[in-house]
Amino acid sequence: MKKFLYLLLAGALFSTAAQAKHNGDASMMHGGFYDAEATTMSVADVLGQPDDTFVYMKGQIVKRVGEEEYEFTDGKDKIMLEIDNKIWKGQVVSPKDTVILYGEVDQHGSMKSVDVKSINLIHQ
Repeated sequence: MKKFLYLLLAGALFSTAAQAKHNGDASMMHGGFYDAEATTMSVADVLGQPDDTFVYMKGQIVKRVGEEEYEFTDGKDKIMLEIDNKIWKGQVVSPKDTVILYGEVDQHGSMKSVDVKSINLIHQ
């Protein structure tokens, strides 16, 4: 009976790890090189990009506008962000914090926003 329970528990652990890897969640546990300064764009630059362009921005998330909608500024201009709850990864960000965002330009008519794919809090 103990062997059966051990095998059942081991199978559950392995299947959970396999499922996480399949969903891409396992890669989030690993770090890597991130060169924030080399590729950041101003909000004005982002607003000039076509739909579906991937962009990096540095600045502050200044306020929450809706359930997953936020206002972002680079100190000069503002743009709306769409941030799914899973993107936060436990980070707590205030308007005083500087962040690097990676996302995709999303255009709805004449309005542009950024669908955020990752948020990196800059520790100063």
